[in-house]
Amino acid sequence: MIGIYSSCTNYYENTGGPMDKTPLEWKKLYDSADFRKNCTFEGELGPVCGKTGTRLSLWSPVSDTCTLRLYRDGERDTAPFASFPMTKNGQGVFVFETRENLDGTFYDFLLTRDGEEIVSGDPYAVACGANSVRCEIVDLETTNPSGWKSDRAPAHQTETIIWETHVRDFSFDRSGGFSENVRGKFAAFAEHGTKVQNSSSSASTGIDYLSQLGITHVQLMPVFDYATVDETGKDPALEYNWGYDPVYYNVPEGSYSSNPADGKARIRELKEAIASLHEAGLRVIMDVVYNHTFDLNNAMQQSMPDYYFRVTKEGQYANGSGCGNDAASEREMVGKFILDSVLYWAREYHFDGFRFDLMGLLPVGLMNRIQRSLDKVYGKGEKLVLGEPWAAGPSAPSRRVKLAAKANFGGMDRKIAMFCDNTRNMVAGSPFDDNDHGIAAHTVSCHRYREALDGWKDAPDLPVSSPAQLVSYASCHDNYTLIDNIARGTKDPAEQLRRARLAPCIYMTCPGIAFLLSGEEFLRSKGGDGNSYRSPSSVNAIRWDQMEQNASMVTLYKELFTLRKKCPAFFGKGSRRRVLSADVTDRTLLARLDNAYRSSDMPEGYLGNFDAEQLREAKAFAGKYPELLILLNTDEKTHSFTLPEGAHHLLFTNLSGSTDPEKVSGDSAVPVDPCGFLVYGRMNHDSKSE
Repeated sequence: MIGIYSSCTNYYENTGGPMDKTPLEWKKLYDSADFRKNCTFEGELGPVCGKTGTRLSLWSPVSDTCTLRLYRDGERDTAPFASFPMTKNGQGVFVFETRENLDGTFYDFLLTRDGEEIVSGDPYAVACGANSVRCEIVDLETTNPSGWKSDRAPAHQTETIIWETHVRDFSFDRSGGFSENVRGKFAAFAEHGTKVQNSSSSASTGIDYLSQLGITHVQLMPVFDYATVDETGKDPALEYNWGYDPVYYNVPEGSYSSNPADGKARIRELKEAIASLHEAGLRVIMDVVYNHTFDLNNAMQQSMPDYYFRVTKEGQYANGSGCGNDAASEREMVGKFILDSVLYWAREYHFDGFRFDLMGLLPVGLMNRIQRSLDKVYGKGEKLVLGEPWAAGPSAPSRRVKLAAKANFGGMDRKIAMFCDNTRNMVAGSPFDDNDHGIAAHTVSCHRYREALDGWKDAPDLPVSSPAQLVSYASCHDNYTLIDNIARGTKDPAEQLRRARLAPCIYMTCPGIAFLLSGEEFLRSKGGDGNSYRSPSSVNAIRWDQMEQNASMVTLYKELFTLRKKCPAFFGKGSRRRVLSADVTDRTLLARLDNAYRSSDMPEGYLGNFDAEQLREAKAFAGKYPELLILLNTDEKTHSFTLPEGAHHLLFTNLSGSTDPEKVSGDSAVPVDPCGFLVYGRMNHDSKSE
């Protein structure tokens, strides 16, 4: 052991004790070749508990000793009932093992460095008590709900359509009809039979609504343990946060459980929620935030001071996340932690995909390792990986690495997708420009939509290989909801509705993965709040009565989802160009799209777990309509479009009563009203006339 740590020991002697170090001095040590060679550990870390006993492992090579302290509960002021010295093995890993099953026991670590004592949590903890005070040892087998081992994700569909929601938003408002004890909780996703309250229509809400909507995936905003709410729920109506403030990355958030003090309850109830969504035919994506922590008072910093965080050359903590402590994900043990964490959530909770917050702060190499590791365990493309290809500002990696930003996407695994702000800004305008309101407001030309229809192949700022790498969307939790964004550009309610009916038509016909904020389909508003991350539930919660009030909008979205799943021109992930020809002005577009099916239209690996009947229907639809026509009018007046030669069927319109839905022959003039969007299918010559 002396040989392994000799370089560290000499460094301490030259610069003072470890507790005296500045962030730059720690950085010099951690980035030295000796430390990287001798202190990188590849084995299993964290707690393991089961029938054969209990094992805890903590990586802390800069600590001299480590004592495991055990507690009866997770309260702050209780004393340990037992303490055990831990053995320091190779690469600085402290280990404790016993044949006793310590299920339900709480714990922390008492570390010493140069005679000073430091209390630390466990970065790899899988459970904790209320408000993250102490970690908890759990036998994970005992947290499995009935039927968990047979839980499986539903088969892939021709298209991925993601509906993003926040656990509390989903069920907190009483208009949703959820039982009082599950409002704002994981358990709401497993409650069936909920209806819009104070209504005569008995429209379904919650999981029953989702199963009928036509989406394929539910993306849950952060469900890991975060810092910025009181988990005991003293004032749940006001106690709110989106959750991008990680504390324990591998622990579910306690405020969403029935009993935050019981570490098992939150685990079991999250598993039940995921199983319920799977049973409803929906896959589940986890929103992960590995680019920063809430603050520096955490188990990572306690166990390894300044190792997990980037430091600038001036000795300040890097702030590319806007949170003041960018994760040093380029370092070996930070990258290992992130990869281990992703694999843990996929294995233990059956998550079907991962959305990476501020992915532009993580190395390209790490993101590719994550995708390859998921592919190796579950099959190519079985687990979806997507993320934001940007950061909130410049960061300071400890060595030269390419970060997973938009400009570097050419080096990313072809199965990793990025949120396409080109499409977002084209549809609704940039959320950062008060004078940009998107294509319907004429601040964006229809020529941009023409570019988007070909997957932005000619855009110099989008080095992607295929639409599989693009997420097509107009709104998400960040910034404004779609209707609030539209309201920034016009105060006329009738014009707002016209633009709201046009916006999804635009991004739902762009190549890529389709994505929408929960409730966008029924004009969900946050009252113009463009950054509601800690606004109360009165602002953030989904108002399910709006779904009933705007039922025609829901119908529009359902029709778009159905159309997208049928048409290779829209769902295809192959790299070919789709636009055969286009007649475009600033305010109008008539485009011919190639709708023929090709095997390359399906993402790599999908055919191993796929809805074969749906694919057969899509192939038949493409055979019947080998070409599509899109007619778009963003002008204030009606425009007439002349269809090309051939027989055409109207497949979709966002207008009512403006076009005869029967077959239309070539050279026919088709009038399209303002904010009108129509899709025609050109019939195959071999198809029977209808």
